[in-house]
Amino acid sequence: MRQEIKIAIFTLSGLVLAGCNPVVDKPAIVAEQPEIACPSVQLPKDRTKKASSKTAPLGIAVPSGANYFIKVVSVQGEEVSSFYMEGGTSRKVNVPFGSYRIKYASGQNWCGNEELFGQKTLISEADQTFDFGIVGDQLVGYSVELFPQSQGNLSTTSIGRGDF
Repeated sequence: MRQEIKIAIFTLSGLVLAGCNPVVDKPAIVAEQPEIACPSVQLPKDRTKKASSKTAPLGIAVPSGANYFIKVVSVQGEEVSSFYMEGGTSRKVNVPFGSYRIKYASGQNWCGNEELFGQKTLISEADQTFDFGIVGDQLVGYSVELFPQSQGNLSTTSIGRGDF
């Protein structure tokens, strides 16, 4: 699924319906499947690889209604930074100079590094590569808002857990 947003990331979740039970003794039920609750686990720690003393800022703002786990990954696939954000917050991290992709998972309750936010985790990746560094005499960083915006300028694609 692709979305257009202003350096923003947005996904839609669908309603999952259970099928009707054909057994005569039981009534047919059509309802939203409840998410299986995960055990309470500690929130993930921020991770940043210190590959370079030269860094540029990356600002991220997320809407309320979900929590987010953000990954900054080099174009070669190496994770250089990851961090958890509660919905409705913003933060700034310093990213080593280089070219990166931004991936994120979102959901309600953190279930751990493998399960992320459980069965209803939404995972996306920005289609754009972000180049951090110096151009001329200007430091190049980015500010990303994960809010849906009608005049957005960033496309994202839903990805599977294996690609996260």
